[in-house]
Amino acid sequence: MPARPRTEETSARGPAPASVVTEYLTAYLSADISKASSMVREDFSFRAPLVENTADKAIFFAGSERKAAYVRGFRILRQWQDGDDVSTLYELDIRTREGEASLLMHEWHKLAAGQIASTVMLFDTAAPGARLLHQALGAAP
Repeated sequence: MPARPRTEETSARGPAPASVVTEYLTAYLSADISKASSMVREDFSFRAPLVENTADKAIFFAGSERKAAYVRGFRILRQWQDGDDVSTLYELDIRTREGEASLLMHEWHKLAAGQIASTVMLFDTAAPGARLLHQALGAAP
């Protein structure tokens, strides 16, 4: 289970942004895609290595259950919150038929009205965990 962020859990506006992001990551990475999707705005935008930039929520979540099926766990290493911006450094455990590896990930989320409005994800595309996941999904490493 991921460590809880060191932020106030709730405020007059609702849950603290870091708590929203932790809940979102927990849902997404445990394959509760319906819950994760409900936490993201309709005009959500996403940027990451090896992924075309998208401003379409449906495109982002297409295939998410398949990706999440290879996740065996994750650990939040550090999380920062500045207003509605949340930066999370975490380690993702991947297992495919070809092997197992961990992958260091970073996500920067911007929230609006208590929902995730945008995400910028960074990771080492040459890391063993990234190669295993992309091979399993049928993409070139």
